[in-house]
Amino acid sequence: MSEQDNLVPQLQQLLRTKRSASLATLTNQGEPFASMVPFAIDNKTANLVIHISEFAAHTRYIQQRPTASLMICTSEETNKPVHDLSRVTFAVKAAEPERDSEEWTYY
Repeated sequence: MSEQDNLVPQLQQLLRTKRSASLATLTNQGEPFASMVPFAIDNKTANLVIHISEFAAHTRYIQQRPTASLMICTSEETNKPVHDLSRVTFAVKAAEPERDSEEWTYY
């Protein structure tokens, strides 16, 4: 089994056990803005789904510029180097379901 083959189970474990991620967007001035968001994986589509408040700054930013980055990472452990943490970063294009649509209700 190659090293790459070992990454798949590690990625699956990470995605199954973590519930929050770091969302990176761009402000209206083009400055980076990162925040923590809850996420889930849609079992039907395998899409990453984040739930964010309509009042949060990152919501406005992602509505105006839907490209973003989402990083999911394990927690730090005492006496272990942080660069060894399991993590994955996704380049994403956000899509907001239309309010009161079937998709909106589903999520």
